[in-house]
Amino acid sequence: MRALSALLLTLTLAATAAAELPDWVDVPAVRHAWTSDATTWYDDESLPQVAQRVKPDGTTHLVDPFRNPGRPGEDKTGTPNAENPWRFTGGIDDCHDVVDVVRFYWRPEGKPVRLYQADGTTGPPTNMAYKVWRGVYPRGAVLGEVLKTDGRIFEVRARIKDEDGSSTWHTHRFEDGAKPTGYDAAAVTDCQACHEDIGKHALRLDPRRKWYIFTRGMERGGAFHQHFFEWRKVHAQPGLFHPVEFNADLAELYEVLTLRNGEWVTQ
Repeated sequence: MRALSALLLTLTLAATAAAELPDWVDVPAVRHAWTSDATTWYDDESLPQVAQRVKPDGTTHLVDPFRNPGRPGEDKTGTPNAENPWRFTGGIDDCHDVVDVVRFYWRPEGKPVRLYQADGTTGPPTNMAYKVWRGVYPRGAVLGEVLKTDGRIFEVRARIKDEDGSSTWHTHRFEDGAKPTGYDAAAVTDCQACHEDIGKHALRLDPRRKWYIFTRGMERGGAFHQHFFEWRKVHAQPGLFHPVEFNADLAELYEVLTLRNGEWVTQ
């Protein structure tokens, strides 16, 4: 069990998490990921979140995912990232101050996440073309969240990518004991719908809103919270656009691809 290199989440915390594996977590793939030496453990302090935003010239930059970049009074948040159901892990919007969330990622056979630039458009009226960074997780990858209150694990969530090549993610939830006051069980009844089409879900939330910043997440159906971007400059200067850079501390977890002569090759 290890933590992210040179980041805040310690080996002690990762080892403690492994020791706390509840017996009511009964899916073998999740139990294996929890205790594997190949698993990366992290939280919002060791891996602060970032998002991508397109500038007027069509270039994509990194920004603070929760900061409203709009003009005063134009929109209350400017980004779905700052609103339910994306701001906090589902169900804890009204109790996030008493819930600790630790996350883990297990990759099969050391295979990396493949990062690439996908084409997009802002749609009418501007119809501006842009490129946004996306990722493809290896088959069988496991992404998980451990929710604790008062030092007690009350819920574990996991998303497992299908091994049949279909790019389908399967959701598993494990619960035990009382939930903290304010926990919204209705918000986690359909995790798949929220994760499947991140941007489209935001537009359905309110198509009249002025959404500036992409919702987080590297792959459709995957997790919102995990990314491979360099976050330090973004959080040091949250009001600026920052060129896309990748986190060298996580280099063993991903590979950056580019399309060359019709084939994807490693940069």
